[in-house]
Amino acid sequence: MIYLFCGGFMFLMYSFESPATELHFLLSLIRITTFVLAFTLVHYTWTSKFKNHFNPPKNNKKKPSENNFNIAISKDQLNTLYKELVRYDMVDETKTDSKDFIKVFLEDWDSHGSKVYFDLDGPSSREFYELFSKTFPNNSLTLKKFFETSRLIIRPDGKRYMYNTIKNAGSKTEFSKRTSDLSKVFSKFT
Repeated sequence: MIYLFCGGFMFLMYSFESPATELHFLLSLIRITTFVLAFTLVHYTWTSKFKNHFNPPKNNKKKPSENNFNIAISKDQLNTLYKELVRYDMVDETKTDSKDFIKVFLEDWDSHGSKVYFDLDGPSSREFYELFSKTFPNNSLTLKKFFETSRLIIRPDGKRYMYNTIKNAGSKTEFSKRTSDLSKVFSKFT
């Protein structure tokens, strides 16, 4: 549309001839001004600012995966957490190394074969979940997703934690057997 208007106006201005008078000088000035304005408008329409005004860029932000914990945590923080859990014998390091631990918490569940083998009973694992969620609040963790849906958090005997047992663990005991150890582990992040 802009090209049609500017092109038509420039054609009309050139096709209009006048005698060599003061009016001729004024018309030449109008022609030059018209060319400069038309060139500026045409140039502006080729800029990305103009294109984005009419065609806004698509939001390429990746939607968080449903098969991931989507935790805002660094690999260094996870490595520190792993070392502290091993130090207090809460993770079986013979079955879970630090790379597996990091993969479980950061990558999509189906993209690896890693699992975390906790050496925690029901109330202690529930307390771990609560402290973890509180310490790293930017996540999409739910109790069910963490223990049941992901199928990546395993008991010491190799079986999965039962969601209903974990869910009700907080109502049976106020503190777990590993409360003081878990507090020490998560105190590294405060």
